[in-house]
Amino acid sequence: MKVITLLSLAIILIGCGGKNQESLTISFDLPENHGDTLEIFYTSPLDFAPTDIISTVLDARGKGNIELNGGNYVFSTVDIKGNQFPLFLYPTGNLSVVSNTEDTLNPISFFGTGAEVNNYFLDVSKIYIEYDAAIGRPFFLLDSMEFMARQETIQSEIEALNAEYFLEITNSDTLKVILGLENEFRSMFESFNYELVNQKRMDIDISLLLSKQSFLNTYSYWYSSTLLGFTDSRVTRSILARYDLNDFDSINYLYPDLMYDEIIALKTSSPIKELLGARVVNSYFLGAELTPSVLMTYDRWKNDYPKSDYILTLENNYQSVLTLESGIVAPEISGITPE
Repeated sequence: MKVITLLSLAIILIGCGGKNQESLTISFDLPENHGDTLEIFYTSPLDFAPTDIISTVLDARGKGNIELNGGNYVFSTVDIKGNQFPLFLYPTGNLSVVSNTEDTLNPISFFGTGAEVNNYFLDVSKIYIEYDAAIGRPFFLLDSMEFMARQETIQSEIEALNAEYFLEITNSDTLKVILGLENEFRSMFESFNYELVNQKRMDIDISLLLSKQSFLNTYSYWYSSTLLGFTDSRVTRSILARYDLNDFDSINYLYPDLMYDEIIALKTSSPIKELLGARVVNSYFLGAELTPSVLMTYDRWKNDYPKSDYILTLENNYQSVLTLESGIVAPEISGITPE
């Protein structure tokens, strides 16, 4: 497996050095957010947690600029005081992000490198928002036939968008593939979410999910969300169905190992099992839990995937928990002042 990093997107602030010809420059013009801190982050596929790329403070006019060293196509999110919108990053070029107060559903517009793709994803989200909130009942309240019919209608509207936008995005076949995959994973996520809420298994073709692990390199939010939904619906629910939820404490201490058993039994590709198993172990490390079952599951996973690219991350998180264990000398503490 290819190691998943953002080393190629090392961050530099404009003005800290010479102009990088192989970089992506992003300018923001958001008057209503003057003086606010703007953060850009991507979603880690291993722990499904936001990982910061960069943050900056907009000036008194709501303007700001950042520069990212050239890398891959990457899905990210912009957060300003809890308000978020998606941002698709190109390897190089110049992108402008501007307020659009005339559209309440899409209050942001894009210009320059990657503008068509970013505006495209905003329009896709607008379709989902309209159908989930404005047109009848939310997705999870529909019966299965209504749900599938709405999904088909949404996909038809997205195909119409494709016909409009794909004519403008002519410079890269890779981009067109990425757009198509992102839409399919978002649709698949909605199906897994519907399964969980209604406790009813849907006929979902997961072959695309299992065969496109390379899509992780784009840090796609919807691919990571679909992996999470797949785990909750097809792994977690399967375990809970075999045990009394009213007596969950009786299996809680064995739960990591039970999860790993269920993952290994899945009829999926080995790389997906490797990732799902790593996610189970990592979730306990991030929660500072080192129970015997967690450690046993970690050992099983390392024995099954001794050359995994996830080992370094898991081992670092494991060692971080060890430093917090009772009886261990506390790490050095530093602060702004001695107090």
